[in-house]
Amino acid sequence: MLEVRNLSAAYQDGVEVLHNIDLAVPEGAMVTLIGANGAGKTTTLRAIMKLMRSRGSIVFRGEEISRRETPEIAQLGISMVPEGRGVFPGLSVYDNLRVAATPWLSRGQSIDGDLDRVFSLFPILAERRKQLGWALSGGQQQMLAIGRAIMARPKLMLLDEPSLGLAPNLVEEMFEKLKSVNEQGVSLLLVEQNAFMALEYSTLAYVIERGTVSSQKASSALLEDNSIKAAYLGG
Repeated sequence: MLEVRNLSAAYQDGVEVLHNIDLAVPEGAMVTLIGANGAGKTTTLRAIMKLMRSRGSIVFRGEEISRRETPEIAQLGISMVPEGRGVFPGLSVYDNLRVAATPWLSRGQSIDGDLDRVFSLFPILAERRKQLGWALSGGQQQMLAIGRAIMARPKLMLLDEPSLGLAPNLVEEMFEKLKSVNEQGVSLLLVEQNAFMALEYSTLAYVIERGTVSSQKASSALLEDNSIKAAYLGG
């Protein structure tokens, strides 16, 4: 579904932070990127969405998208849940979701089915659909951020630290929700600080170190890798 080849990216000051990254997200898969802070995981997601300067090949569903702009990439079927959630605090839950559906509304399409899908996955959002974003708990804001990405009707969802800031008892619940999204036909590429949980739920994993991919294996294999255990799993 997604093939990234020789992807390099630099900040505005010209300092390169990604060096010829290669990765792929197969159709229907949940793929995770793990690595230390500053390794280039978030930068990889941002480069795919053209949120920063990059070079290399990015092919999505057979189409080269490396020269596309971010809104075009989103309309092709890639949505992103950023670190920090990015919820509009002064808008209601309903309006946060509606904003993400602007392309469909502008074409006169109904979004009732999309809303039903989000509210079925996250019933608390249905209960609080009139509540403003700032009044939600951290976990509820994360649900809203994921729900908003779903409203964009993605084929592929990029998630940056979906469990960040969540209480420990909510982390597994969040991953179960992501599993449900995946089972509904959305491929996932996620960056996650909780490496153990990410590897438990994903099918394929890439380890990023100093801006390059140092390892690519089935997630189950990385869970048994002693060097990975020592570096990222506290074992």
